[in-house]
Amino acid sequence: MVVVTGKKAHADDTSAETRPLRQSDLTIFAVAAGLGAANMYYAQPILGSIGSALHIPASLVGIVVTLSQLGNALGLLFVVPAGDLVNRRLLIRGLLVSCTIALVVAASATTAIQLYCGLLVAGLSSVFIMVLVPLAGQLVPEDSRGSATGTVMSGVLIGILASRLLSGALTQWLGWRAAYIVAAVAITVVGAVLLRILRQVGADTRTIRAGTLSYWQILRSVGVLIVSARALRRRMVLGVMGFFTFSLLWTSLTFLLSGPPYELRGTAIGAFGLAGLVGAASAQKAGKFADRGWTGYVTIGSWALIGAGWLVLWSADLTDSSIGLVMLVVGIAVLDAGMQGQHITNQSVLYKTFPESASRVTTAYMTANLASGALGAAVAGVLWKAGGWGAVSVAGLASVVVGLGVGVWDLLRDSKTPRPIQR
Repeated sequence: MVVVTGKKAHADDTSAETRPLRQSDLTIFAVAAGLGAANMYYAQPILGSIGSALHIPASLVGIVVTLSQLGNALGLLFVVPAGDLVNRRLLIRGLLVSCTIALVVAASATTAIQLYCGLLVAGLSSVFIMVLVPLAGQLVPEDSRGSATGTVMSGVLIGILASRLLSGALTQWLGWRAAYIVAAVAITVVGAVLLRILRQVGADTRTIRAGTLSYWQILRSVGVLIVSARALRRRMVLGVMGFFTFSLLWTSLTFLLSGPPYELRGTAIGAFGLAGLVGAASAQKAGKFADRGWTGYVTIGSWALIGAGWLVLWSADLTDSSIGLVMLVVGIAVLDAGMQGQHITNQSVLYKTFPESASRVTTAYMTANLASGALGAAVAGVLWKAGGWGAVSVAGLASVVVGLGVGVWDLLRDSKTPRPIQR
């Protein structure tokens, strides 16, 4: 069981005694994180239903998904860094309330503009995940941070995978609005439990003493961190390559499966995402290994799995279609296990190395990851047109070479403590 010794909360928030963080508490953290992540993906399988109901042209209905992700990116850039300055429990509470209201606005939308505004704010408010993840690591002993991070991030992965299946099923039974109504109710209930836990375990903390830095100085210090901290830059490179290869796979996989010899439809293609559940288990394992100080070896092992996954995926296109489908499932599972392993290890290293700057480190790391994911999606179409699945696989393996190279270099240099932030 993961626990932390009870302690006094920060003096400028409350002086009440706190209790240890339990494994059951981390489960609630994971459920809340999964619900937040799901908000950005509910719309993907039901765009047709939304477009028909609100008379949105096919050429514009895709903006629904784009705005959710845009809102999330804005929140990552301008809200998450504040987690190092303000009371984190109150910040999470504000984001949860905002998220619930935004989901209700989306569910009751009668015009496209109302829907767009609701989902933009829902995406922005869902960044409470990125405040919650480093907080979970800080509320447990140092030798349990990796495990705690892995547990919460496994919830994120499951939420992303389950969101498409849930929204599709609810839309088929009750209409597209049901997906957002259920999401709003779930956020309200789980959020209430989460906030109670945060109060009990002493999450009323500020990393920086109030008044030391202004909000705008906090934002600028993200850049200072990137420039001054070698360990952050290395983990950012690993994260960038991981998200690039991950996005490259899932974007190009649609092209492969929808064409000959497979010719699968949307629902069947979406079901391949279930193979990614392996990543949820690997996330927790990677966190536990990171807690034992094996971060360098876990990083290299994770990238080796990604490379093995790409080799299996490439080979799948060279075999009989029935065997190829099995190989695709195996390749996806192996690659996703490696992807989640390296991602959790990166976060574990960063939160351990930068406890005073966890929120800003999260902004730097995840912003770079989202940008590389967008690049991977864009490159996938170009590579598919130029050389099909073979060209995509070569690009994936090239990212593995970079990831392995940085991982080996990092292990040999035995990451040193970064220089202090210049304020």
